[in-house]
Amino acid sequence: MTHIGHSEKVLLMRIFLTVLILTFSLQSWTKADDIRDFEIEGISIGDSLLDHFSKEYIEGRKKYYYPKSKKFFRINTGEMSNLETYEAIQFQLLSNDKKYIIHSVSGMILYKNNIEDCYDLKKTLVQEIKSLFPNSVDKNYKQKHSFDKTGKSIVERHDFKLESGGLVIVKCSDWSEEMHPADKLTVGIISKQLQDFLNNEAY
Repeated sequence: MTHIGHSEKVLLMRIFLTVLILTFSLQSWTKADDIRDFEIEGISIGDSLLDHFSKEYIEGRKKYYYPKSKKFFRINTGEMSNLETYEAIQFQLLSNDKKYIIHSVSGMILYKNNIEDCYDLKKTLVQEIKSLFPNSVDKNYKQKHSFDKTGKSIVERHDFKLESGGLVIVKCSDWSEEMHPADKLTVGIISKQLQDFLNNEAY
């Protein structure tokens, strides 16, 4: 697929977030803190993935489980040419849930040898999300990527914990040259149930 330039990505992302801000300005502040009102490519927490993809497509994707539990799993779409803002999407679902309710959705923009562009866009998004969720508790941190045992891959992440219990994250993943995944920006939303699982059961 054709990779758009950094400036175009910033413009698209700002337009997307501006629409969200205008939407929230017409609602109550209590409503604005609801994780379900934050969308990634028109998809949000609590949706059924069946509303967006066929059962055959979902079941055909490779499932990624956590080290200590298979209660939840992740699937990725891979690069898609028909997305408005992102280049790929990741979902997290509860195992054996026949309704395929979404507990996390993340949009990704891929980078190659230009991780500084990712950091620049992350700063812009963090400021926009702060204005979207003024009552959230936010935290920025940098750490070694847990999947790279060499310790050379770095994740710079900003979390927004909402009063309603959900989590919004923005992060840049800078993989070492020995690792195969592409460097990327990730904007994700996580349900309280999944967040509790990640904190207490997954690792």
